[in-house]
Parts: sequence; structure tokens; C-alpha cells
Amino acid sequence: MSASVVGQKYVPYALLLVLFSLVAFFSLYRLSESPPTWYDEGMILQVAENIALHGVMGLQLAPGEFVSAAYISSGFPVTVPVAASFYLFGVNIVTARAVAVLFIFLLIATGICLLTRLQNRWYALAGGFFVATFSSLYGNGKNVLGEVPGLSFLLLFLLFLQKLEESDFKNIRYAIATGIFLGLTTVTKPLFLIVPVALCGTFLFHRRPLPSIGTIFPWFLGASSLPVILWLLTQFSLTDSIAGILSFYANPYHLTNLPDVMWKNFLRFFTEPTPLYTLGIIALWTLALVIRKLKRQAISYAEACAFFFTVLVMLSYLRTPGWYRYFFTADVVTLFFLPSAIGTVLAVLLSYIDKLKKYEHHLMVALVSLFVLLQCYYLVSHSWISRASQSELTSNLERDFGALDAKTRVFVFDVPAVVPFLQYDTYWQYFADGVIWTAGQEQLVQLENGVPDIVIMHPSKLTEAQPYLEQYTVVKEEYSYDILVRKVKTGK
Repeated sequence: MSASVVGQKYVPYALLLVLFSLVAFFSLYRLSESPPTWYDEGMILQVAENIALHGVMGLQLAPGEFVSAAYISSGFPVTVPVAASFYLFGVNIVTARAVAVLFIFLLIATGICLLTRLQNRWYALAGGFFVATFSSLYGNGKNVLGEVPGLSFLLLFLLFLQKLEESDFKNIRYAIATGIFLGLTTVTKPLFLIVPVALCGTFLFHRRPLPSIGTIFPWFLGASSLPVILWLLTQFSLTDSIAGILSFYANPYHLTNLPDVMWKNFLRFFTEPTPLYTLGIIALWTLALVIRKLKRQAISYAEACAFFFTVLVMLSYLRTPGWYRYFFTADVVTLFFLPSAIGTVLAVLLSYIDKLKKYEHHLMVALVSLFVLLQCYYLVSHSWISRASQSELTSNLERDFGALDAKTRVFVFDVPAVVPFLQYDTYWQYFADGVIWTAGQEQLVQLENGVPDIVIMHPSKLTEAQPYLEQYTVVKEEYSYDILVRKVKTGK
């Protein structure tokens, strides 16, 4: 057997082993501490805990009293798997984040399967390495959040969309699977509500008559509706304000002067390194698609839908507070398709340089390897996730709050990340998550009456809470939290 044949047969498996070893290392390294737990993750973990222990998809405001998950940014595709993990293995940060790690693996594996089907295994492996060495995958993916699960379902949707296209849109089983994963994607997080819009844009882009669409469309529509119906039944209650929910989804941070906000976010793509990186890789993918279109090369429905999704994510980002997390999903999708885009552009460039044409393969390998090495260097030495690896927040929270007994009554003042560390349900809770939504205002009377034994809050909330804290004093300031206890009453 020649060396080239051996390489073709065994090298892809060796690269897969290296790839998933990298993913395992960076996903599992200091899983409980890095990145530190925070507000959004705390809310999602609370919902999952309440599903596992009480069968209630909501947030506890007082012992035995819950509010719906209407204003939680992640739906049942995230909370239910975490709840199952809690039920089977106990409530702690590791059992929750183990589910997040599984979603990271699912994302990489599905992306490789999709790209192998769309292009070839070498581009698929390169895309896998591009995503696996992308630092934000671990900065956002190791927390229990909705982005990586949503991306996993999105790629599964695209994979079955590709299979459906290969069947000339006639296979009912593929239509059902495509619909189910579209529905799951859409309800995982509000960000993914744009996926059906991207799909519509894809069909308009192709403008190809599909004679059998009338046969499969009812199956597709019915399958995609099932997750949406389940989401509506579980995420919301009859007492929720429809106007309030729509306002929250449309503008969750209640931003004013949107034109000014959008202009500032637009300028970020030319003045800040991370947005500039995103703009660069998307521009390269766009250029490759234009080249292929001019050459009349086929662009699959799956890739077109992925591209339109990316464009819509970037447009949606303009109306946010400007945090990079809001275009993270566009980065990941683009990175999967980037190796093919590099190959397309490189082939065009080398077509003008005859002496270098024979080195196209070597140049491609060199460019991909350099890109992966640069991302690895940044991931290990300069990324936020590498700096966060020194955190001891989780161990400190487990030590201080996990040791509280059932008799200790706790008031959690807008710090939901603390609740999963409490071992008992004897707590009250108040949320002030922005201007649009608050919950637990009626529980503040417990503070006025001095019912809780301790109060936990962020130092920035002390001024807001001061009118309710006459019976309490701060005894500890650490882990970004203030811990207050009841004042000791002394007689004359």
C-alpha cells in the first residue's frame, strides 16, 4: 500500500482523534470554575433545578412559590437536559456543565458531518479545527447558556435540509427531521427566531420550482410546530403579560435612541479587534460565495441558509448593547465554512500566478495550519477563558453557601447565580433584570420584617435595597457579593 493511500485512509482518523482530544481538554479543564458562573447561567440553572426537584419550569420567589420562565432567555431544549442531569446525578455546577460540554461535542461532530456532505472531509476537518480552537466556544459554551445548544440544533437542521435537497425535496422522513430541528433551534433562544427568516431568504435566493413541495410541506410544518407548541406550553403561563413578553423579546435591555446605538456598534467592526476579526472572516466567506455564483457553481440550500443566518445575526447585533457574545453564533457558523472559502479564493488568486499553481495544496495546508496555530496561541495565552481559569468562585460559593442548613433563611437579592449553591429551598428571591422585567417585589416585605437570617446581594445593589435593610448589616464582602445578617438587638 503506497504512502499516499495510507495517508488518505488513516490521516483523517488521526486528525479526528487530535481534534476531539483538543475539544475534550479545553472543555473539561477546570470545568466548574472557568468561566465563572454569572447571572444568566444562574437563572437557567434555577429553572432546571426546579424542574428536577419540583416539576415546575419556573423561578422560586419564596418557598413553594414560583414565577414562570417567560423572561428566561433559554427554552426547554436547554433546561430539560440539565434538569435530567440534576435528577440523575445531583444538583451542582459540574453536572450542569457536563451537559454544556456534550453540546460542544455535538456541535463539532454535527458540523463535521454537514461539511463532509457539502464539501469534502478535508474541508470538514479544517472547519472542525477552526471552531475547536476558537476561544469563545469555551467562553460561551462551558457556561449553561443557549448559544451552543442552539447552534447544535441549527447544524442538525442544516444537515437534514441538505439530505432533503439531495432527495429532491421528496423524502418525508427528512422533511420531518428538518422540521423538528428547525423548531428546536427556534425555541432554544430568542436569537434563533431569525432562522425561519433565513430559510425563507434561502428559497427566495434559489428561486427553484419544487414540484413535490406540496407533499412534504405539511409534514415539515407539523414537525416544526411541535417544539414551538411545547415551548409555548412550558415557557409561559396564563398570567404572563403578552405585551410585556413581546417588549422584552423586541428590546430586552430597553435601549433608547436605537439609531445611535446601532451606529456605535457598526463602528466597532472597524475599531475593535474582535468585531474586526468577525468582519474579516465573514467578508472572506461572502467573497467566496460571490466567486462561486459568478462561476455558476452550485450553492446548497444548507450553505445559503447558514449564510443568511449569519447576516441576520450581524444585523441583529447592531441593536444590542454591543457585547461580543451577540455575534458569537455568526463566528461559529462562518468558521465551519471558512476553509472552503479560503480554498475558493486561493484558487482564483493562483490562477493568475502560473508558477504557484502546482503548490496550491501546500499553500492551503499552510494557511489552515497557521490559522489554527494562531487561534490556539490566543486561546491558551490571551483569551478571556484562559484568564478565567484562575477563578475560585465556584469552590468559595460551595464552601460558604452549600454549608447552610435548612433552618437558615436566605434572601437572594438579584444574584441568581447563588441559588444553585443553596442546598435547601428556604430562600426568598427578588429579580431586577433590567427595566422591563422585575419579579419578587412582594417578597421585599420579608426584609422589612427581618424574616431572613442572611441577605446576599451585589455591592452595586446596596443603594437600591437600603430602604429594606434597616435590620441588616454587611458582615462580608467577597466573590463580588455582599453578605448581610440581621442586627443583634440589645436591650437597655
